[in-house]
Amino acid sequence: MAKVGNIIYLNGLDLAKAKFLKYMTRLFLYSILSITCLVSVSSCRYLEEKQQESDAKIDSTSFRQQLLEGRIEPVNTEVMKHLLQMRNILPKPITIPVNTFERENPITGAVAIKDPCYDNPERKKVLDGCDYTSTLVRNTAIQIAANNPGPYNIGQLCDLFDYTLKNWTYINDPIMFNYVAKASESIEQNYTGDCDDFAVLIGSMIMSIGGEVRLNYAWNDSAGHAFVEANLGRIPLSSIKHYIRQRYWLNFNETVYLRRDLKTQNVWLNMDWFAKHPGGPYYGHDHGIRFFIAYRHCESFEVNTDGQIKVFDH
Repeated sequence: MAKVGNIIYLNGLDLAKAKFLKYMTRLFLYSILSITCLVSVSSCRYLEEKQQESDAKIDSTSFRQQLLEGRIEPVNTEVMKHLLQMRNILPKPITIPVNTFERENPITGAVAIKDPCYDNPERKKVLDGCDYTSTLVRNTAIQIAANNPGPYNIGQLCDLFDYTLKNWTYINDPIMFNYVAKASESIEQNYTGDCDDFAVLIGSMIMSIGGEVRLNYAWNDSAGHAFVEANLGRIPLSSIKHYIRQRYWLNFNETVYLRRDLKTQNVWLNMDWFAKHPGGPYYGHDHGIRFFIAYRHCESFEVNTDGQIKVFDH
């Protein structure tokens, strides 16, 4: 290397050394870049795998939510598979006792009771509409209830309600005529009708798997409505409330609406479509008539300001 004035001249050896140093610097930088890329690719693959796991988890959660909200058809193998997985999420459905048909005002052979159901053809056709022993009603109900297999239980009640509500389409009665469709007819017509048709179908399906119901025609000062209550017998209320709150994502302190008979202590669960889920709020009413389908008997009632029921014998 020689210096002339402010100019530095490189000889051949110096030039070779400079080129070598430049080459090595580039090689080092390329090596660092290659390692960085490999690490980046590995990181990307790892992140992609984690994202796939997260997506799968989200999809599974979404599926469970849809199932709990009754937005998925209950009768298929995939639902059964996920229901088995959901046993860790939902508590085991409590069994509901059957043959708990004690009434507040028992019917005895020694006492002749004038039954209002037979005084009025409009009321009698409600009883006739509950064809819970028909093959179609029975087969439909057991397919839905099979998602919670075993003895009659709260899970089966919720399955029947969710499926029917999800598939129901509201259509008015004919003008100036109270048409009450049979339960089997409502199934044949793809779950279509008004409130008493819905009540007749829900009540009939519950009875077809061993439960008892009472169907209420209830009125206030301006309107009327029909809804069903299911007899839960005298089981612990805490278990029923816990199951319903878990299944329908309710707050722990949210009210589950039930009525207890004063004499028999049987508990009745509200199954009204306005409630959106079993145990939801009651339709506002102050009087009505209730049908005990298993007995083919009716009785009138009033509701006082405290919510107590007063029954009238006929």
